[in-house]
Amino acid sequence: MCIIIVGGGVGGLASALLLQRLGMPCRVFERAQHFEDVGAGIQLSPNAMRVLRALGVANTLRQTRCEPQNVTVRHAASAKVIFSLPVGATARRRWGEDYWVVHRADLLAALHEAVNREFPATIASSAEVVGITQNTDGVAAHLANGETVNGTALIGADGLKSTVRAHIVGDGAPRFTGKVAWRALVPRSTATHGRASAPHTEEINVWASNRRHVVTYPVRGGRLLNIVGIIEEEAESAEGWSRTVEPSAFRDRFAMTPLIHPALASAVASATEVYRWPLYDRAPMTQWSEGRVTFLGDAAHPMLPSMAQGAAMALEDAWILAAELHQRCTNAPLALQDIESAFTGYEAARQTRTAAVQRRAGRNLDMFHRSGPVSAGLVYRVLQLIGHAAPALLQRQQDWIYAHDVTATHSLPDTATRPCA
Repeated sequence: MCIIIVGGGVGGLASALLLQRLGMPCRVFERAQHFEDVGAGIQLSPNAMRVLRALGVANTLRQTRCEPQNVTVRHAASAKVIFSLPVGATARRRWGEDYWVVHRADLLAALHEAVNREFPATIASSAEVVGITQNTDGVAAHLANGETVNGTALIGADGLKSTVRAHIVGDGAPRFTGKVAWRALVPRSTATHGRASAPHTEEINVWASNRRHVVTYPVRGGRLLNIVGIIEEEAESAEGWSRTVEPSAFRDRFAMTPLIHPALASAVASATEVYRWPLYDRAPMTQWSEGRVTFLGDAAHPMLPSMAQGAAMALEDAWILAAELHQRCTNAPLALQDIESAFTGYEAARQTRTAAVQRRAGRNLDMFHRSGPVSAGLVYRVLQLIGHAAPALLQRQQDWIYAHDVTATHSLPDTATRPCA
């Protein structure tokens, strides 16, 4: 009787790796046919890096990661700095870990490789879970191909529109925020404009404009520039996060001079493959588990991209869930009361923190989408004054996120953290 994990994303793969190192067999069911080299960049703040380093996959990412020196908010039209948050060496000194940016596919590949190397046959692709049933003795996952898989517990790691959540919680569809992300990856060699180097330095740049903003940073060892532009517009039905759109539509929204600085406009104009991704969220949930079933990552607490904490929260979830199961579930087969106790401990450790990050992400998104130039200008001016007069205040505001260390608050035996070769 194994633990069933629905979803082969960051949280699902990290959970499978940790739990099996702790002696709890798992099977991961991923509905995609294979892991595609699509997606956007991911920021790995120090709290995420602690888990990845403990998992032993940080070295795998080292060849393709970039290490920004600052997170800089700029006026989109002039490229003038509103404020800048040092990371790089400052992150290591203040928060005790690196701050990296990577391509999402590279992070998934590193986790996928570790699971396959250490525990072959764990991951099943083209395996869509369409329903679940449970009783006091076990849980069953029903697949789209008619197969039923039995397990001792089930973890829903299947994202924002979680099938597992729909069957257990039934709280309906997520809420559309009224904002849509447009994203592209372009060669840094083509994203140039004279001497304007702002989007091409080793920085995470946030370009703030009226009711829209753009985030740029290098990935793939600096060969590519990740561009994500967020704007207010209507969603369309049946859209997924990997729907391609015409590059000309991207340029129309984010390369309008003189509203956009030529350096940014040049980067946007160089995009040849663009994806459109409506942003949805949910209110924080008060109960994540029912019987032998629980959730993690976006299935439990969808994260808007404006805090860059989606992957980090999923990694923290995976670590603490593994620790709680390891502490309480020492006998085989796993008893229902032990599983429920572990899930209760996991929820208690995670709900307050993830809800706070969700709220901060929502406020950040609102800040970059003020309804008019006067309102936006006032907010940016206040931030600019703080950045110049009290830069340490900006760093302190990140301490509760970046300094958090789940590997210290919930220790695991050395067998769970042995480094990958």
